[in-house]
Amino acid sequence: MGWQSYILFYNCNEEKENIIKVIKEHNNSEDYENVGEELINICSCKIEKKYKIGIGKNYSNAIICGNGGGRDSTYKFFSKRWKFKYIPFTSSFEKRCKLLKIINIDTGEEINPEFK
Repeated sequence: MGWQSYILFYNCNEEKENIIKVIKEHNNSEDYENVGEELINICSCKIEKKYKIGIGKNYSNAIICGNGGGRDSTYKFFSKRWKFKYIPFTSSFEKRCKLLKIINIDTGEEINPEFK
């Protein structure tokens, strides 16, 4: 299986906190067959070039994360249990966003990365 990344859209802090809660639930599950591998590399970003159409058109922020296996199981987990919008990460998204913070999923702490 290959690496899969996800874009999880939100506008307000409540939606963001819900996504973090979902990621924690996902990562705490031991039922790999139904949820996929642990989600890692969790970051928040600001969407600077908004989508004109599609799922992301009404959103200004996103959390991006990924896992190394269980893509179908992860999609099913997101779809059946939660109501937020998400899409697979593609390289074109990099042109739309500015990375803001790295999120420590265990504590909820957000770290300002120092990019050079």
